[in-house]
Amino acid sequence: MKSINNIAHVTIKYLNANKDLLPIIAAAIAGGMIIGYGIWGGKQGNKNQFNEITADNIIYNMKEHNTALMDKINDNIKAMEELSLGVNNLRKELEQNISRQSDADERNKNAVADLNREVRYLKKKILRPIKNKKIVAKPLKTDQELQADKKAIADSPSASIAEKMHYLEFDYGSITIGKDNTKKLDTLISVLHDHPDLNLEITGYIDIEKDKEALNQYRFNEKLKFQKLNDMVKNGLSPVPVEDVVIDKNEYEKYLKRAYNAETFPKPRNILGLPKNLPTHEMEKLIHSHINITNEDLRSFASLRALTVSDYILNSNNINLARISLNTPPSLSPDTKENVKDSLVIVEVRAPSPD
Repeated sequence: MKSINNIAHVTIKYLNANKDLLPIIAAAIAGGMIIGYGIWGGKQGNKNQFNEITADNIIYNMKEHNTALMDKINDNIKAMEELSLGVNNLRKELEQNISRQSDADERNKNAVADLNREVRYLKKKILRPIKNKKIVAKPLKTDQELQADKKAIADSPSASIAEKMHYLEFDYGSITIGKDNTKKLDTLISVLHDHPDLNLEITGYIDIEKDKEALNQYRFNEKLKFQKLNDMVKNGLSPVPVEDVVIDKNEYEKYLKRAYNAETFPKPRNILGLPKNLPTHEMEKLIHSHINITNEDLRSFASLRALTVSDYILNSNNINLARISLNTPPSLSPDTKENVKDSLVIVEVRAPSPD
């Protein structure tokens, strides 16, 4: 510290003694400062250059990192877009399924309405002749007239028809009266007309296994025919009874698929939960398996057969309604003789009992 003070003291003393040298000394000091600043600035510049290089490396690394990050982000965005597209496609398929289900529900409603109309038509067809029949009360006969009638019945060649069973066989699943049955009924009507005291008891039966199978097939065919009937109505054709609709071979698969799609039972589905496209025989099998024919259905069908026979007899206008009785059998199948189908109607002729 003393050395510094001595140097400063000597320097000031020297400057006072040599004032003329003051500008030169100031210039020298200024030059030294400039040179010193230049050296310091150079070092500082080197530091700045180093900092710039370091910054460039950092920026480069950040760019590399950001590029990889952006690639991952873009990959995720593409994956999200693909997932979104898949979801949209699935949503569209679900909307289409909902739309198809709505169409199926509407078709089912129309089919039910058509079926109700057909039932009303059949009821009118069957019941109208019965309602229009006028039952006229017969005047009471005297004892002598009754005895004479009994004697005439006993002596008549047609008397053998009394107290006998007449079997009218039907095709499985059918209520149609065939030619053989019409001949039997026409003969029976003639005898009843000639003998007004004879009455009829009519009882319908079914073959539990074969009629059930035939009715299942009938309802299966109805489902397909309803689909074609809907097309016919949409094309401006007048509605017809469903049994009159004919499906050609080249139309079968088309209306089978429509009938299958209209069904509401659980169906095989793929991994997306959508109904599978099934071959023809599998669609047929599923529809058949979900058609339920109950014993009550079979009993009603047996009664419908008996009613059909009764209707045929009444339409002859020769037999009074009061002479016909429709029986409810204790069992679905009859106890009949051999070589006679269980799908039949038994007509029993009852003669008046003697006093």
